[in-house]
Amino acid sequence: VVVDKGEDVKVRAKALSVIAATVRHNNTAFLQFLHAAGLDIVVLALKDATATREDAQRSAVLLRKGFRLLEYVARETLQKFGKTVPQVRGVCLANAPALAVSCAESDDVEVRESSLAFLAECMAHDPAAMADQVRATQGLVGSLRDKVALEGGDQAEERMDEIDLARRILEGLK
Repeated sequence: VVVDKGEDVKVRAKALSVIAATVRHNNTAFLQFLHAAGLDIVVLALKDATATREDAQRSAVLLRKGFRLLEYVARETLQKFGKTVPQVRGVCLANAPALAVSCAESDDVEVRESSLAFLAECMAHDPAAMADQVRATQGLVGSLRDKVALEGGDQAEERMDEIDLARRILEGLK
């Protein structure tokens, strides 16, 4: 259901919510999710949802939930296993910069913030490789710098989390 383009985006987002609720704080479900290519399904859904700007606007809830789930999985695998597991390396780390750049200009602040939180979490797994990927993703570094430049502006207070995440990612590039 999550990747079924024929389904309404609200149904897809609710299915993603159910998956996230099942996986959180349930080690058995978490491991089954990893081994059953759950990350691939979520990333595919996010790629489909960002195929066009129109799709991304319609799919804001799906994008927020998907990025938050990926962020959780990336963080938890490091905490539970003390290392990057192959599923996270092969799916999350490989797709994080492209997904983040596809949401960098979203009209929805929570979509931008959740995509950056996911990218920042991926940076913790393999800082050098992720820094190289971020630098190679056209437009992402510039977008991050633009976000940091917003600090002190009239929208800065409502976008502080987004600005802080952008700053954290840029610091990882040094």
